[in-house]
Amino acid sequence: MLNVKPIISVIMPIYNGEKWLPSSLNSILVQTFRDFEILLINDGSVDASEKICQGFLKKDNRIRYFYKKNGGVSSARNLGLEKAQGELIYFFDCDDVLASDALEFLVNLHKDTGADIVSCACMNVYKQTIPVNLRVNENIKRIIATSDKWKYREILTGAIICKLFSRRVIGDMRFQKDICYGEDDIFFLEVFIKASKIAYCPVIKTFYYLHGDSSTHRSQPYSFFQSFVLAKYLVKEKVYAATMDTNVRAVAYCDYCTSIFSLFRYVVRTGDKREYERLHDKYSDLLEDFLHKEKMAMLKKLEYETYIKSYKLARLIHARKI
Repeated sequence: MLNVKPIISVIMPIYNGEKWLPSSLNSILVQTFRDFEILLINDGSVDASEKICQGFLKKDNRIRYFYKKNGGVSSARNLGLEKAQGELIYFFDCDDVLASDALEFLVNLHKDTGADIVSCACMNVYKQTIPVNLRVNENIKRIIATSDKWKYREILTGAIICKLFSRRVIGDMRFQKDICYGEDDIFFLEVFIKASKIAYCPVIKTFYYLHGDSSTHRSQPYSFFQSFVLAKYLVKEKVYAATMDTNVRAVAYCDYCTSIFSLFRYVVRTGDKREYERLHDKYSDLLEDFLHKEKMAMLKKLEYETYIKSYKLARLIHARKI
């Protein structure tokens, strides 16, 4: 019997995802597009994730399971890329949810356009369910970009779960294992730079679940925010090297500068005066120049200014529990 390779490889890194894993997996298994494999990459979970994976493994022969020592989401995704057999690659986290026709929508967009990367829209949700009253306009105009791809900010933004990638354009590119947050921004940008054609249709088909344990939650350690700043810096440098488009450069510069305020926010709330002074010495000139040039809401600008004015003022206004 011939081993027929699937069209899509769905790569799902898992770390202690027992609360959300069943709902996420079910949202994939009920997809109207059926020609896919699911690669479950257990990144050293210590909860019931493995038991849940084994249960699903018995139910559907499209699922493949891999266990590895904990090394972070990047190393888990990289293992998935090494094991993937599909011609298209889709990255999906163990707490996200898909509309039942999400993969069909993305595959059809890929077939219709021949794009190296195709993308739909994503919605943040606070329950691991799809909003029942969500109105969808299937006639929304598509964006198909080639040499002019940099002018479409809609394509450059959005979670990685919105996007379906050609395996060919990914090639030997991998996620940076030393970055724990923002690693998907760097990976996407590298693939985006290489891609000859991009297609985007702003119909919501994917749902990013925001919860207390998610990576965007404020209880993360300081190293998390340091990684975030490093990722935004690397993205800025890659953008500057790849394009002269002033708008795209401005967005990358703004993202980098605003990410630095997450460091100030953390050390002010934790009362780490020594680290505040180090940050102030390193970044104050850059951030003052940024605030002088950048157009933003007055209240937001005042908030940022109070963080870098002085440690005493920042503590007075912003100190509270993380």
